[in-house]
Amino acid sequence: MTKFKSLLQKLNQILLTSICCVAFLGLFLSFKTVPAAASQDEIIVEWLQFSVPEDEQALFITKEIEIWDPVNRRSPDYIGKELWQNDKQPDQLTMINYWHGKNHRQNITPAMVEKAEKDFDIAVGKTYKILESKTFKQLFTDSSLLDKK
Repeated sequence: MTKFKSLLQKLNQILLTSICCVAFLGLFLSFKTVPAAASQDEIIVEWLQFSVPEDEQALFITKEIEIWDPVNRRSPDYIGKELWQNDKQPDQLTMINYWHGKNHRQNITPAMVEKAEKDFDIAVGKTYKILESKTFKQLFTDSSLLDKK
């Protein structure tokens, strides 16, 4: 039983890593680098931190993408998202959503958000509270970051 549990945890970690890599690669390939001062359309970063036990992270990520991506994509200003796991606290996930401009949620109604929250909670079987939420605006990105492989 212990070997099975260990194997299940390793498979869970591989799945989580694969999902994160695919999500990051998709965002990375679609990201355009322009100093914010030269652009009328600034990048807004929504930073959300969750407590998600490591063995629940694959389901959390799968349902997050399945339920929230269609909602976020209703906004033409939605760029994409990244999900990060804290090395020192593996039960902590940080989600980073990227948007163009301050009116990024103009096509997403409170009713849509409420429905997505409810659907997500049902799909994962519980409510994951947001531990911390921050919003940033991008001032500069070093274009050499996009050139590295």
